[in-house]
Amino acid sequence: MRTVAQYALMAACLLFAARPATAEDDAARYPTRPIHIIVGFAAGGGNDVIARIFAQKLSEDLGQPVIVENKPGAGAIVATDYVAKSVGDGYTLLVGATGMAINQSIYAKLPYDSLRDFVAISELVTYPLLLIVAASSPIKSVNDLVAYAKERPGTACSRRPRRRPRSSTASTNPRRSQSAPMPSRS
Repeated sequence: MRTVAQYALMAACLLFAARPATAEDDAARYPTRPIHIIVGFAAGGGNDVIARIFAQKLSEDLGQPVIVENKPGAGAIVATDYVAKSVGDGYTLLVGATGMAINQSIYAKLPYDSLRDFVAISELVTYPLLLIVAASSPIKSVNDLVAYAKERPGTACSRRPRRRPRSSTASTNPRRSQSAPMPSRS
């Protein structure tokens, strides 16, 4: 004859076996399907190359396909908005760049909030930016550049584009004569 304790133990075992999957269970099995890395710039650029190298290594480590998708446009706003609106399940990642900070400060309205809608999970790469001059230049250091600029105020560090004479056909294409629309600041 079974005791009350035995029935309680069987009921507890059945409840545990029939319980729905929890976030911890999902995390233990992650990933169970392909991961998408979204890049806000065209294929072949620096962010794309970094994303593809990372995707290959991540795929090898996790045993799941990792797909790089390029969604260029609007200084990466298109890609960033796409990821902001995706399900936050770890299967859609964004290779963010300086545009996330820059866009937040230059556009009054964005379809996302960089601080609220995203969490940085890893720094993928750091790289130096170089200040370079022509080999024939008298400038060989930053101190030389500063001295050169001080000797030539208003002319040393800026180069005005040369004006080309307009040909009679230069303005016949209305798409060429208009700049790209920018989001309003109001």
